[in-house]
Amino acid sequence: MIDVNLIKELVKTDFKLKYYGSFLGFFWSLLKPFLMLGILYYVFTYFIKVQIENFALFLLLGIIIWNYFVDTTYDSMNAITGKRSILSKTKLSPAIIVVSASIQPEITLFLNLVVFFLIFFFSGHAIGMEFYYFIILMALLMLTATAISLVLIFFHVRFMDFRHIWDVFIQILFWATPIVYNLDYVSLNFQRWFLLNPIARIIVDARAVILYNTLPEPKQMMITLIIVFIISVGCYYIYRMTRNRMADLL
Repeated sequence: MIDVNLIKELVKTDFKLKYYGSFLGFFWSLLKPFLMLGILYYVFTYFIKVQIENFALFLLLGIIIWNYFVDTTYDSMNAITGKRSILSKTKLSPAIIVVSASIQPEITLFLNLVVFFLIFFFSGHAIGMEFYYFIILMALLMLTATAISLVLIFFHVRFMDFRHIWDVFIQILFWATPIVYNLDYVSLNFQRWFLLNPIARIIVDARAVILYNTLPEPKQMMITLIIVFIISVGCYYIYRMTRNRMADLL
């Protein structure tokens, strides 16, 4: 049974450690997607000249979703090493550390989406009945990020260089995910490979629902659910196999 009070205390500790000594503190988490938006929007509007309808909103939504995924994975790895002494001396499950570490990125995701929708509405747009699927997509996003983090924490404590490997992988995955470009820009021969990435599918579907009031085809919706399910079950299975080994490594 999950100890809610314990998770609250862990979240408070993570928050204090992450922003200790920072002048703007938590507001950096809110500013980051908009700083990225400014840079990428300028480059892809005035230099590369991407022609995409509602490009600012298109780009901002992709950045917000992407940042949540990245923050959850990094915060989980930081939390597992930061609480090394606690885990080595108690029977606290590493999964609890990941769950508590994911809460702050979830709060940031919520607040960033609030700002996004304020801009969205003031721009004269409206939400359609398809919005319910957007909520499902956000739940799938959180499940995917948390599940992957359960595996990452083992490799993080097992291999000293894994953090650097993950840094490189994240950079590659950023450009292999349709964040600054439309999936239509990708050759049909490669689109199927791009869409094996659940984050790519979530971003594409979220934009379709919010910006264009269009639901994905039922077949594509089912594929998204299946991919997230396979990743979540697979990651949890790996976590179950490695959690005892993780305790020894810590």
